[in-house]
Amino acid sequence: MSEMKTGTYDNQYTSTNLYGRALRLLSNAELKSPSNAIHLDIGCGYGHIAEPLVAALGRPYVGLDADPAALASLRQRGFESHQVNLGDRKATLDALLSAVGNRSVASISFLDCLEHLSNGNAVIQGIGDFARIHSAMLVISTPNVAHRDIIGKLLLGRFEYTDAGLLDHTHLRLFDEQHFVNTLKQGGIYPIEFDNIVQPKSDQHFPVGHPALEPTATLAKLVAQLSERANNHSTTNQFLCLCASGQPSSTSTYTIQRSVQRPFLSIVIRTQGMRLSQLTETLLCLAGQSNQDFEVLIMGHKLSTELQLGVEQVIEDQDEQFRKKITLHLVEEGGRTRPLNAGFELSRGHYIVSLDDDDLVFSNWIETFHSLASANPGQAVRSVCVRQDAKITTISKQESCYASGPFESIYPSSHSFLDQLRDNNSPIHSIAIPREAYFSTGIRFDESLTTAEDWDFFQQVFNYTGVASSSEITCIYRWWQANNATSRDLHSAEEWQANRLRILAKQDARVTLLPPGSTKEIRALLDIVDEHKKFQAALTPGNSTASTAAVPWRKSAIVTMKKSLRRDIALCRIKRALFIFSPKRRAKYASRIRSFELFLQQM
Repeated sequence: MSEMKTGTYDNQYTSTNLYGRALRLLSNAELKSPSNAIHLDIGCGYGHIAEPLVAALGRPYVGLDADPAALASLRQRGFESHQVNLGDRKATLDALLSAVGNRSVASISFLDCLEHLSNGNAVIQGIGDFARIHSAMLVISTPNVAHRDIIGKLLLGRFEYTDAGLLDHTHLRLFDEQHFVNTLKQGGIYPIEFDNIVQPKSDQHFPVGHPALEPTATLAKLVAQLSERANNHSTTNQFLCLCASGQPSSTSTYTIQRSVQRPFLSIVIRTQGMRLSQLTETLLCLAGQSNQDFEVLIMGHKLSTELQLGVEQVIEDQDEQFRKKITLHLVEEGGRTRPLNAGFELSRGHYIVSLDDDDLVFSNWIETFHSLASANPGQAVRSVCVRQDAKITTISKQESCYASGPFESIYPSSHSFLDQLRDNNSPIHSIAIPREAYFSTGIRFDESLTTAEDWDFFQQVFNYTGVASSSEITCIYRWWQANNATSRDLHSAEEWQANRLRILAKQDARVTLLPPGSTKEIRALLDIVDEHKKFQAALTPGNSTASTAAVPWRKSAIVTMKKSLRRDIALCRIKRALFIFSPKRRAKYASRIRSFELFLQQM
């Protein structure tokens, strides 16, 4: 292997290092092979695995390398060794066959060699061909370039080769897990078990005090938070796997197609099949969208055969062109949150949104999302939702639903990140997120939450994407009355509160990125707090810190407070009166009440 720097590595064997783990993988594999079958160590170096391997597996060891000094060490210790140079696929296969002769090979090791080869793909293909001939198991390793220490330093523009380690200056190829696995599969080598070397602090953990590396630094916490969630191997130092041979895969080791043809929006509808009339209305709303660039994934959750047939009939009743956009997927496990993750994972769209089977959207719903996404790529997009009381009735033995109240504008017309920290102010179908916010960050709906899972999910997504808002009203959140059970009825107040506290605790535990303008909002809030403190101090009897100059202000504050109290009491009375009015009487007095309400707000 002439492309490897020779005589560099002289690592000793321990039961816990790379050699010890590789031997354990082979020992646990319970290989069935002829008693005289050998172990072939390709790129063996000084072969310090030789003695433990012979003792553990009871088979002869043969080392192959390009370094004469390393091979001489093996021969002095009584082991067979051969100097070989691995070239293209055929040359590699021929070199291995020549070294082995007519003997059987039970197992092969190829440890920390691949990264040193410029023709690594061809070498792996040759090794794969050889392993298939002998039906041999393999252990293969390589360093992980996606370690969070490298990521943190790259974030600040620092990339340093070193004398050894993850970025050894003799490395010609760099691998993350996917690239490593694809390279093996292309050679007909298939990983069946991993025993990776994990090191939270790698040899790249320098210099001291680097803000993206030191665990107590905020930036390092953010790097860890992102990489640990999105990258299962953020602290993996080396990949080590036991492999079997098979037919080479056509999987490419590099990306050819940078973009994929996708619909703009994937709409995930979870249903238990119990609200078929409402599901029909929801699909009718989608059929009438001004923008038809979407797909619909109906996630049937724990459907009985009867309920499944009912959902299938609703789909079958749709117009043929619209029906082609709909697919039904069955989810048999998990709680109410599981269908969301299952649906999002199957989604093909550039953006993804969840729409419950009992909510309604206007014809501009997708068009508004599309306009926002076009102007703000990468951001979550939000429109305005109104709430409306609704009831279920039966007409001619058919279930039907009707609005029992006017639209209520209880959700803000624009998104506030700070307000969202305290409570959810956006129904789930008023938010669409970029596909990559789900697939690249590792953020998922928390399936242990029984309520408010959308608030928890969106808060994490917004932390990285931000939100582009439109004041357009595009959808209705139906507020079902007593004759139709909803999540607020099925879960107790104590359960809602417990989930809320869990979500707040999760917020407090992670690094939060504030969007531009947030510091101004925070200063304004702190100013209000300061004024409140002054107000309280001025009203406290015997407060020695209150100067005589504060007395006029105190009187003015008391007058203001009284006006505010009168106004609030009046507004409460108005709203109470409005609540007890019949819909007809409410509509009659609506404009008069609104005018009076505006007058009171100006007091």
